[in-house]
Amino acid sequence: MTKINYTNAAIYNHDAQDFEANHYVVVDTETGKIVETGEGSVSSAVQVDETVDMKGKYIMPGIMNAHTHITSIPTYWWHGGEEDRHSDSREFNTMYAIQNMKDAINNGITYIRNVGAAYDIDIEIKKMQEKGMIKGPKVMTSGRAFTMTGGHGSGSGHEVDGVDEMIKGVRTAMKKGVDNIKLMVTGGVLKNGETPDDIQFNEDEVRAAVVEAHHKGKTVAAHVQGAEGVKEAARAGVDTVEHAFNIDEETIKIFKEHGTAVVPTMNAMYAIYEYGEKRYRNGLVVR
Repeated sequence: MTKINYTNAAIYNHDAQDFEANHYVVVDTETGKIVETGEGSVSSAVQVDETVDMKGKYIMPGIMNAHTHITSIPTYWWHGGEEDRHSDSREFNTMYAIQNMKDAINNGITYIRNVGAAYDIDIEIKKMQEKGMIKGPKVMTSGRAFTMTGGHGSGSGHEVDGVDEMIKGVRTAMKKGVDNIKLMVTGGVLKNGETPDDIQFNEDEVRAAVVEAHHKGKTVAAHVQGAEGVKEAARAGVDTVEHAFNIDEETIKIFKEHGTAVVPTMNAMYAIYEYGEKRYRNGLVVR
């Protein structure tokens, strides 16, 4: 067990809403937990094995990313076009997942919730990461996202229609070892013929998934954008709604009643507004 003292560091004081200099942070490298922190010098009660002078640099806890797709390249559709898009093969998806894991940990992200991966690759990525085969943050897996036939994300998702298929699909996903179930409840903005108001799973289908997942202690995340879809997903008992473009007072009341949390994915919205009209108009790349 090794304890490292990061000294002469600047740490964030929430009460003061500012960074404070001349602090130390002692970390147990075996558990990854902070043993002691304070101003000036480490107390005599803590045995330190190594000291690192931070020279006034900042220290902050690891970042959590609650909405990732590690098999995706988030910029291909606005920085090129179909001819520049990566292969849809399992091999290319796996390599991009490995690279995205490295990028995440190198940028201070120590935990991710992956909400949809082609070929269930995030399940295997988690195993590789836990065995030390690849670098990366800890992963909450979802496997392939659930979508109606031809629905949002159907290219890499698991297509199901009706309550019975949903139940079978969720049970199969949990058998594979997923930590979370991801449902594509509405359409989106990146596929022709879809809109955020396009409800693709009905409330009975969503509730069936929630019942099965919660029975095994798993969570459910729902891709929902339009207002009515957001309300439907919350009423059905999902744990989180992803994106949720339109939220009104009625929706907030439903959230409180069912304990639903919102993952706003604001960076995705920024990218769509910033690049969507310039690069992806009517299904065609605009140069």
